[in-house]
Amino acid sequence: MSTIPIPNVIVFLYVFLLAMSEWSQLEVTMCLDVNRDRQDKSPSEIVLSRFVQRFKDHQWPSATRLPLIYFDPRSIHDDEPVRSSLHAKVIVVDGLKVFVSSANFTEAAQDRNIEVGLLIESRSIADKISSHFETLVDRKVLQRAL
Repeated sequence: MSTIPIPNVIVFLYVFLLAMSEWSQLEVTMCLDVNRDRQDKSPSEIVLSRFVQRFKDHQWPSATRLPLIYFDPRSIHDDEPVRSSLHAKVIVVDGLKVFVSSANFTEAAQDRNIEVGLLIESRSIADKISSHFETLVDRKVLQRAL
């Protein structure tokens, strides 16, 4: 087991995305938090549509294959008391390596917050984490956004 200092999280993600451009057949599945501002009264379908467009236009390299994206629909529910957050920050690579972090992938998390992240090489842990998210998809707790 080894640790990655949090500022290197961005480097890790950058290298990952570069690798994706080299391996056009690589399939990536992401479970992301989609949220809305408290003042936003738009229907949840519109909030999701804006998120997907922003992701395509600004957050994913245009030369690479788009990932499958799942989200928790409660996070953008029209009824504010029902809203939730997909707070987990986990990356599973090749069913073997798992990166788990308290950090959001934001400037504040990288530059100002005190965060901790671990890179774990364990097929057993990778399988359990992957299975957990697959179960959430199977039970329709997480739904496909893209």
